[in-house]
Amino acid sequence: MLVPEGADASTLSTDGEIFADIVNRCGGIGGRRFVLRTVDETGDPSVDCLNATVRVHPIMVVSLAATAAQQCITRDQRTILVTESDASNVDLGASSGRLAATGSTEGIERARLLDLVASGRLDGHPVAVLAGSNPGDAEFVQTARAVLAASKARVVEPARASVVLEPTLDVATIPSLIAVTAAGRGRQPLDVYGFSPATEADLAQVQQVSGGDPPRLLRTSNLFAYTSVADPMYRADHSPNTFTEMCNQAYASALPKRTSSSTTTVVPDAPLSSAYLRVADVCLALRIATRGAFAAGPDADQSALVAALHRLPYLDEPAPAGTPKARPNQLVNEPVTRIAQVVVLSQLHAPCSATTSTTTVGGPSSSCWAPASGWDDGGRVVNVPLVANAQGFGR
Repeated sequence: MLVPEGADASTLSTDGEIFADIVNRCGGIGGRRFVLRTVDETGDPSVDCLNATVRVHPIMVVSLAATAAQQCITRDQRTILVTESDASNVDLGASSGRLAATGSTEGIERARLLDLVASGRLDGHPVAVLAGSNPGDAEFVQTARAVLAASKARVVEPARASVVLEPTLDVATIPSLIAVTAAGRGRQPLDVYGFSPATEADLAQVQQVSGGDPPRLLRTSNLFAYTSVADPMYRADHSPNTFTEMCNQAYASALPKRTSSSTTTVVPDAPLSSAYLRVADVCLALRIATRGAFAAGPDADQSALVAALHRLPYLDEPAPAGTPKARPNQLVNEPVTRIAQVVVLSQLHAPCSATTSTTTVGGPSSSCWAPASGWDDGGRVVNVPLVANAQGFGR
């Protein structure tokens, strides 16, 4: 197991060993002992690659996060890498099936655009698409205009818009946007959708832009951004699913046998601790590895293991309770032909209520992110063909 640089290596090593012990107490993998070695990343991809492959000679490497050693592991050392991060079609295609990821990076912005259009929130509204300053923002504008054209949405200049779409929510520009779009929206608040992740930095910036009075700013604008169901901030603020609870209960029961800790399972009320979320991540990574090895058979070669990982059905994920699954299989290890994403649109609230997120900034006039109405029951699935343009796309 490859431990990310800067992580608590000792804790992650203990986590992994506890779950390895549980597997071995249950008979191992097809009667064979499950041997786990942990390798700390150094920041040097070449060193990390050799430490994880040549010095250990594993049947597969498990990485809890994206690693710079990925190309060396899968291509140069021809070793399977199972990662709990998303992968691109370019990397999947170049790895000959040896890179197995829990998700794809393909079409994330398009999935969000398609879901927003399908939600009906843009119906009847004049929409402006703004370009940002990053190199990838031009591609966002092209994609957004294609999706909107396919849905017959009315695209206008900002001065005539009541809805604005931008690649990254830029809170600093909201006051000027409100002024520019006044004619297009009349007395209605301006809806601004950023297609970047919702962050705590946005909350702090709202405090600054509003002069410490976020509710006043949000009387004239509705601010939206997107949240990944794997994001720790999102996961911490929602009830855990059965898998996450099961992993933590098993961990709490096994930990005293390895250490002097008297840890017991605590009722998992949100917000969940980082330790609670971490245990679920390690648990899933090793469950994927062991289930894949078991499905491949006791005498399987690498090609059989690659095939077994490809066919591995959906096992579980440490997402919050109620999160739907975007596809029937657990992993992707070849280029994907469909967008398969769980989409969560988040809205900025000020002040926060008992039903909104517990992540707040600003005391009595606090601001916070919470899933928007329609996305507040685990998110929504977008599963559509991955094509070069938006024609024919639907949800």
